[in-house]
Amino acid sequence: MKISKSDLLQIIREAYYESLKPPRVVPTAPEAAYVEGDELIGQRVWVHTNRTNRNEGRNGMVGIYKSSPRGTRVGSPIAYTNVIRLEPPIRFQSSETGAKQIVKTGKRTLVAGVSGVATNTNEVDPATLSEFEEVSFHPAVGHFFRVTDSEQEEVLSGEEIYFHASEAGDWKLMVRGAVLASSVVPEEDPAQELSKDDLMTMVSEVMAEEGMLTDDMEDMKSLWQKTLLDMGFKPIPPEDVAELAEATQLSLPLTDPEEDEDPEETLPLSSLGAYKVPEPEEGGPEKVPAKVKDAGREVPLVSLTPGALGKSGFCKYNPQINEWVKESPENLAETILFVYATQRTDWPTVMQFFPHLMEWINLEDSNAEAANPSGWSAPRNRKMREAYPMHKSSGLVGSGTGFGSPKAYLISRDLLKHEHYREMPTEELVNISNGISKVSAVPSTKTYFELWSQRQKIYDNMIGPLKSSETNPLDVMAIFLSIKGLGLAKAGFATQMVTGKLGCVDSINSRMFYGDDIPKVLSRSKPKDLRAFAKEYMDVLNELADIGYDSQRLWDFWTKIVAFQINHPGEYYAAELLRPSKEKGGEAELHVVPNLSFRKLYPDKAVRNYRARMGLTGPATGASVSGEHRPWTNPLSLKELSSMIEKEIDLSLDIL
Repeated sequence: MKISKSDLLQIIREAYYESLKPPRVVPTAPEAAYVEGDELIGQRVWVHTNRTNRNEGRNGMVGIYKSSPRGTRVGSPIAYTNVIRLEPPIRFQSSETGAKQIVKTGKRTLVAGVSGVATNTNEVDPATLSEFEEVSFHPAVGHFFRVTDSEQEEVLSGEEIYFHASEAGDWKLMVRGAVLASSVVPEEDPAQELSKDDLMTMVSEVMAEEGMLTDDMEDMKSLWQKTLLDMGFKPIPPEDVAELAEATQLSLPLTDPEEDEDPEETLPLSSLGAYKVPEPEEGGPEKVPAKVKDAGREVPLVSLTPGALGKSGFCKYNPQINEWVKESPENLAETILFVYATQRTDWPTVMQFFPHLMEWINLEDSNAEAANPSGWSAPRNRKMREAYPMHKSSGLVGSGTGFGSPKAYLISRDLLKHEHYREMPTEELVNISNGISKVSAVPSTKTYFELWSQRQKIYDNMIGPLKSSETNPLDVMAIFLSIKGLGLAKAGFATQMVTGKLGCVDSINSRMFYGDDIPKVLSRSKPKDLRAFAKEYMDVLNELADIGYDSQRLWDFWTKIVAFQINHPGEYYAAELLRPSKEKGGEAELHVVPNLSFRKLYPDKAVRNYRARMGLTGPATGASVSGEHRPWTNPLSLKELSSMIEKEIDLSLDIL
């Protein structure tokens, strides 16, 4: 992925974020603190993604160590930063063994980083802006690679590095002039050109990277001799081996217990199995897996058992949402509107257009015509048809970007009151207006505006239970059930968003967990006693919790499904999950539900647009989907933001 001029111009100017806390104090390096990258100019350093600081909402999301002459990490952290630029000699370092251990155990440790000489952050050559490519590290791959490289060939070095962490906690590692492993020709006889000190350094690093260090001296001698032979060196005298082995024991391994971080945050979905689609039969959804033409073929099998869900981002992101909603009536109202938007709308569409929906609602907050249902009535629509006949527009008809409804057209007229929408290409404005129309369709556009107008009242009713030292989720859910547009499942989801308790068992989930034997409460309309209604729903959730699907796992369950569909748009699949026993007190039963969501598969086009607008490059994970639940982090399109940034703060090559 090439880095655009506007993106790079923005990146190189970002540094310390006032909204975030200072870096965490590390016991092994209490003197380490935040520094600007330019404070290290001329020093050779080794840098990495510091997840601990990022996860705790702190500055210093790029950790900094000293570097050895060979470009490997030395000692304890010396400082932290958010953006740094490196020049040669550059080395990308990773431990293949350490990466495999992360994949196997899910325990994240420090196994990868890049070294180079710190240089002036802002002195980028304008002629090279288009040459930067994004590089990533993934434990499942085991080394650094360019994100656009389908072969994921290892990147060893480069001519220039930018390493950047955004305020939202997203990293971007960029390289210019990447040096690939395939372009490096090994020395035929490296032993002839190495001193004993060089040899010790090289082999010691290999041992550390491969997790071979041991306290036993005899074992160390054997490892040295074996490693030398494996690397193609000639055998050396036993006395030299003993000397080198003793010195090796003083070295530190690459994995650092002080940097033990978020397990599985960037790990892929667990290995997929395969499921052969049976012939359609009469019966429930699990017995009617697909169209007849799909019978007999194999589809991916996604494991959704509690033990296979991993540790997604629930424990990290949900508490952030819990605190955020307490800050203002607007924050709480936006969260409820976000829950609205997820009804009958695919996740990629919600992510793309919800920020624009909120902009529109804020823009039209005092506009009675927009908020009033009469605003969508015949008189206004008739005016619209007279002013802009959709079916006769030479500029839009035939382009695939025409307005999908009269409402979408009216939304576009409202958006044009804002300058950055007026400067958009017409096709993009139409696309956004159609998107807003779609995500605000359920429960109704009127309901969105009504809730926003009542945000202070809702906040006043809710803030007491939310700030209570012993928040009762039943009290919170009963309030949500009293809000127009929130049924049982979405009230449960809203409660989960703001408290971290309960969860969403919607029509799809209920059929997955219960087949044809769905608990009656899940299909009932709202009764007068809303708290008793919530209690019945909680009893269902407790039953699921008993077999391993507590609030966190219900969240993980759903985010894993979303991640799979984002990674495999439009692809039929089957799911493996536990179901409650039909016999009281019985053991949970393992079920395979084929192609559970035929009508809900994400279209390829929607996913492509979502990836582009969100700036996503690698595979989606449960953790990444969890992070997208934070309404305040949903960005506008990168194109729009870049344009706004360049115009509003006049970023240009002239000021470099």
